[in-house]
Amino acid sequence: MTKEELKRIFLQTLEDKSLLTPKHDPNKLDIPWNKERTVVSHQVAENLFEFIDQGIDKVFEYQNKAGKYYEISLKSNYDYASSGVTANSTEPFAGYDRIIAVNGKKQKWHIYGEDSQRIEDNFKKGILKDRIEIL
Repeated sequence: MTKEELKRIFLQTLEDKSLLTPKHDPNKLDIPWNKERTVVSHQVAENLFEFIDQGIDKVFEYQNKAGKYYEISLKSNYDYASSGVTANSTEPFAGYDRIIAVNGKKQKWHIYGEDSQRIEDNFKKGILKDRIEIL
């Protein structure tokens, strides 16, 4: 897959209103979840078209047990990409620097946040495999 193909998929899911699920929407932080989660930044959530069109810097594709996993770094005009939220909380506890895109069985294509160090650790442990930069 190329970066442009991934953007086209994002634009389609944006039209379908499925790219940003309630679990990962910062505007739904008032709904606690029983597991740790991430939410994308307000800057990303409130400007999804701009994020897709102009905000994506680099994309790395990995393979994990569920399928393809895409790590997205944002261009420097973004303060941060996402935040972690502990289980049963309505407040973020840390800023993360990556957006992840996956095509899940239930949720189809959607995005959420992650920390680049955790991604690197999972790659070193073999949880994520076959890293390639997509252009």
